[in-house]
Amino acid sequence: MVEPPWILKHGLAVIGAIGLGLPRVTVEQMVADVSQFHRDSALAVLLRLNLVLTHHSPLSQEEILRNWLPDVADRFFAVMREQKVEVVFYEAQVLNLIRLVILYARADGGRRCDQKGDFTLLARILLQIIDMLVERDAKAEPDRHAWVFGNFTRTELFTHDEARVPDAMARNYDLFVLVPRLLTRRGHTYDLPSTFAKITGLAIEDYIGLGFGLLSQYDTIDAGLIGRADIGIDRGTYLANVRLAAEVRDRLWPLVSKPLDEYREALRQEWARTTGAARWSAMRTFSQFPMIELPNGPVVAVSRRLLRDRVTHGIYWILANNLAGRERDNFTNFFGHVFEAYVCRCLTRAASRDFRRGVEYDGGGLGQAPRGRLGHAALRRAGGGEGAPSVAQRQGDRRGGRTPRRR
Repeated sequence: MVEPPWILKHGLAVIGAIGLGLPRVTVEQMVADVSQFHRDSALAVLLRLNLVLTHHSPLSQEEILRNWLPDVADRFFAVMREQKVEVVFYEAQVLNLIRLVILYARADGGRRCDQKGDFTLLARILLQIIDMLVERDAKAEPDRHAWVFGNFTRTELFTHDEARVPDAMARNYDLFVLVPRLLTRRGHTYDLPSTFAKITGLAIEDYIGLGFGLLSQYDTIDAGLIGRADIGIDRGTYLANVRLAAEVRDRLWPLVSKPLDEYREALRQEWARTTGAARWSAMRTFSQFPMIELPNGPVVAVSRRLLRDRVTHGIYWILANNLAGRERDNFTNFFGHVFEAYVCRCLTRAASRDFRRGVEYDGGGLGQAPRGRLGHAALRRAGGGEGAPSVAQRQGDRRGGRTPRRR
């Protein structure tokens, strides 16, 4: 047996087609297999699988295997135990097959995933995608450094996760609503809420609230029932009980979704402008539009995790990607102040009120470090003894500089 490849850098090994004794295939052969499927049927299966994988309480790999491939599950488990691997299905793998299905499966005709053999073929393609993701073909990818970056580093950054939605919601409310409001009171003139409203037609609070409503659709479905549950959302009725005018709440959809034809074109452009390992790690379309508007009406999430990200810290990218030149510079400069203030608040909460709330760096400019070197600053316990110097004071004394002082 071949040595099992390691997925990402989290200590989990993944099994691919080669690990099961199947031959390695080319991208062209994989595309030919995908083209046998009816697009919407295969898409329905894969979207459900990814929603199970990205659920806040997902099924185990064993449960997924026994539900999807009961006839071969035991063989999988035997090989997994032999090779000491834990993972068969994971998000980047399933998203890449969703990409291929949207690009190359048939809009009419083809396998409709209603036969056992259809599921077996989909599973085989998923395993072959793992080989593409984690097994380097030295002939096709001679530069190992470039391959590692494309397959591991970028994918690891992409697949970071955060289990608790309340924490993500609260943090992003602080970052985009509360802290900017506090900075405005301290004299900053950048108007972040107005900038977001100008771009989207929505208040930031309304965007977060509507996004939470979308997430609740998937968080309230038991992971074990997603295979049979109604996962589509009717745009016309789903948010009808929200106390916003219909024309206002409808502004949410272009921020999180695209119609299938437009989605296909975005993926095609992404696929065409990349080659090799970069093709499999290009996830911008999925990240910016984590929902697809299907031709027959409903909107469906591609990934519960990506949807959560889009309606939380995705606010930053909605702003940054829709601003250019000086406007973008003004936003990013202001958000630097926001992030510093947020970190200061976090440290203050963690360290209690006995620590200094505000610090000024010595050197020119309010709250700015001197050019060419790091400013020295430290949070100092207020009750540390009368006249006891802080770390920053001792550093300041040694270099003859000014010390941090309370604002």
